[in-house]
Amino acid sequence: MWQWWIFKLIITVILSFIVVFIIHSLYTHFKDTLTEKKTKDIIRTQLEKYQKYYPSEKSNSLSSIDNVTKENVILTTEMEEELLEYVKKLI
Repeated sequence: MWQWWIFKLIITVILSFIVVFIIHSLYTHFKDTLTEKKTKDIIRTQLEKYQKYYPSEKSNSLSSIDNVTKENVILTTEMEEELLEYVKKLI
């Protein structure tokens, strides 16, 4: 009598696992075939942003830095001259 219940239990467990496996396989199959995969290209988008903000030409960037420093030197000398003239007017 106990053997019959154990056999019935084992058969039920095996059939349940089979049903769950089949349902899971069908779900994954439909998910893979009927939906569009979204892939995000993180590397390329970051490189494009970097190139947008920082041009790759080193010579242009160096020459622009040289120009900025020259302009700063000219501006500071002009400011010093203006300050001296102002102080002379006050005295």
